[in-house]
Amino acid sequence: MSIVKLIRKILSPLLFLNIVRRYQGRSALIKIKAAQFYVQGVQKARIVSLGLILALISLVFLAGGLTLIHTALFSYSMWSVEVKFFVALLLGILEFLGAIGILFHLFREETWAKFSEVENVVNSVVDGTKQEKRSEAGVVNRN
Repeated sequence: MSIVKLIRKILSPLLFLNIVRRYQGRSALIKIKAAQFYVQGVQKARIVSLGLILALISLVFLAGGLTLIHTALFSYSMWSVEVKFFVALLLGILEFLGAIGILFHLFREETWAKFSEVENVVNSVVDGTKQEKRSEAGVVNRN
């Protein structure tokens, strides 16, 4: 073992302890931030789980309703087989296009930005930056 490796092996734990001591005062702030992010994470998880449950319930109602409507429409109508086939094809296309439209709306970037409140975060950062620049310039914000 070379002398440089031996010195590095002895000094590296001491340097790490110095770094840990330097940042011990900031541990309270880190704990507060971690708690804040935890609470926000729980809130978002709650919203997402409620959304998933409501989506599943809606899917069950949709499947039941579509099945009943199509069964009643085709069993009680006096149409020929060709007309029933054409109506079923037309209804299937309309329902598929409607589902695609809803999915496009739900997965747009604007919808997710509104859901995750990105605009509020960006505004708070921008307002904070403006506030810092004003206070550096000696201008007081009187809102």
